[in-house]
Amino acid sequence: MEMGQLLSIGRQKPHKTPLPPLESSSNIKLNIDYCALFPGNYIIVTGWAYHPQEVLKEITLVSNDVKTRKNDYDIIHVRREDVLEHLDITSDTPCGFSIIATLDSSWGINDTLSLSIETSSEQTVIELKPQPEETLDSLFNLHIKTFDTESKCTFLNKCITRFQSNITDFSAGLAKPLESIGKFIRVQIEKSIRLTRDGIFIYGWLIDSASDLEGIYIQSGTEISKNIIGSIYKFSREDVINAFETHAEKDDKYGILCYIPLKGMPATADTNILLTTKHGELSIIKLELSASTLDNIEKIEHILVNVDLRDKNLFSCLETHIHPALQTLTQHETSEEEIETRVYGEVSDTPECSIIIPIYGRYDFVLYQISQFVDDPDFQHIDITYVLDDPSVYDDFYKHCDSVYQTFKLPFRVVYSGKNLGFSGANNLGVKYALADKIILLNSDIIPDTSLWVSRMLETYDQLDNPGIIGTRLLFEDNTIQHTGLSYMQFPQGSEFHLKGMWWVDHPSKGLPDSLIQKKGPTALPAVTGACMMLDKSIYNEVGGMDESYILGDFEDSDLCLKVLEAGYTNYLIDEITLFHLERQSQNLFTNTGWKFKLTVYNGWQHSKRWGQKIGELNEGGE
Repeated sequence: MEMGQLLSIGRQKPHKTPLPPLESSSNIKLNIDYCALFPGNYIIVTGWAYHPQEVLKEITLVSNDVKTRKNDYDIIHVRREDVLEHLDITSDTPCGFSIIATLDSSWGINDTLSLSIETSSEQTVIELKPQPEETLDSLFNLHIKTFDTESKCTFLNKCITRFQSNITDFSAGLAKPLESIGKFIRVQIEKSIRLTRDGIFIYGWLIDSASDLEGIYIQSGTEISKNIIGSIYKFSREDVINAFETHAEKDDKYGILCYIPLKGMPATADTNILLTTKHGELSIIKLELSASTLDNIEKIEHILVNVDLRDKNLFSCLETHIHPALQTLTQHETSEEEIETRVYGEVSDTPECSIIIPIYGRYDFVLYQISQFVDDPDFQHIDITYVLDDPSVYDDFYKHCDSVYQTFKLPFRVVYSGKNLGFSGANNLGVKYALADKIILLNSDIIPDTSLWVSRMLETYDQLDNPGIIGTRLLFEDNTIQHTGLSYMQFPQGSEFHLKGMWWVDHPSKGLPDSLIQKKGPTALPAVTGACMMLDKSIYNEVGGMDESYILGDFEDSDLCLKVLEAGYTNYLIDEITLFHLERQSQNLFTNTGWKFKLTVYNGWQHSKRWGQKIGELNEGGE
């Protein structure tokens, strides 16, 4: 190796104004191998520095005589065998360095840029003259070719982190086909779902037979993720093991799923997965995002389909991937301008009660309910508000409402947000538009067979001590019990699924003949079902209404009751009032019961995290 290759600092001019506290010293040997400016004011500097007696204390990038902030650049220290050999150095201290920096947007090619090297007693400063570059090709193929594999790998991953989405342009010439990196790496992303502008969810399979992978990044538009290799959730895939039996271990898990937060993702940008190896290799694979082709229900199914309820790491999967994915997917921002209201007939300006009834799927229940309400004298002074929560039935629903009103002439209102808000969101929207101080949350499949049940609930509510929420007895069509209040049971250890410690909502006496269950009058209970509950609108608003983090319709009623209980009120079951409940018929359009059960588990996990201690105390106290 020629001296000129190592000591080529003749092209670098000494800084005109050395930084004050220390004097420039020739005892620090310094060489700049490469200094390039990339589009976006990114800069890379590689070189080496050595002091024969002292340890290098600090390497600082200086822009226009101002030290660059630490978080604006990364320094990678490298052992340079070529330098150590030429200078006959036996020290193990790495003398090579690479700097990857982001310069201030106001910095221009005619501004000054320098590098300051300090030991405990000396300093030297060299002026840098960055040359414009478009790609990393020459850097990787020439200047860092002598780096050890660990340093090369670190450098590549730092470039990805620093350059963000620009890395796909800067490194296009470096990217290799997947088959040519590592010993044996294969990956198939079977579904990549754009949730909102703030994240995506992927699942598929991955084989890395020699554990060569160092980094996995998702890039979309101007955004790039953190390295997700350590956070990916793995599950069993026998089909992958059978297909790659010479490279896959029988007991290993090759299925993968992952939620990746990406703030501000553009709707139409290209999306790529970047894989880096421990040898400094890079492969880029384009992802096809599923967005407009899937509705939210289909996306929820895809998010949950690979969750293994028998996996001992189930709760970790829910915490790290499923929860943030579902919450990102279902977040709603509805403005007042988007809310549509329709009024059928003349609704009372001063109703005694507002009944909120969400509609999803089975809009024909409007006919069945109104046909029962119309002959009940109570409903001359009640605000009936249906909340349409299913955009797919919009036209048919309103045609149905027109027909129902023309037939029965019983006034009611409809509120519509333009999207599916879920059971909690629909109730919250309905309560927001409720006209009365007292509200009843009612399922669309609740059918009364007697009159004056609302006035009886109102009268009872006013007579109770410190009431929060009250519920009624509910029966199936065959006169067996569906609801006489809620209680809680805890999953034991050793069950089929890894749900140990999770609290489940139970319906005592469910399925027993109504005639066998004695009526006790108003009874204080921790919780009642959201299928039929009455409370003051002021209390509902005081506790924040129903929590919309529960998806579609599980546990939010118990959550609301426990919030009301926590606020100091008492919840009651009024079992002298009986209604019929065609349970879950409003949701029986879901054909895949597997993912729906997993969704119930997810909602139950949320509920247990939040209320586990409180429920334990209630159960110990016999409440």
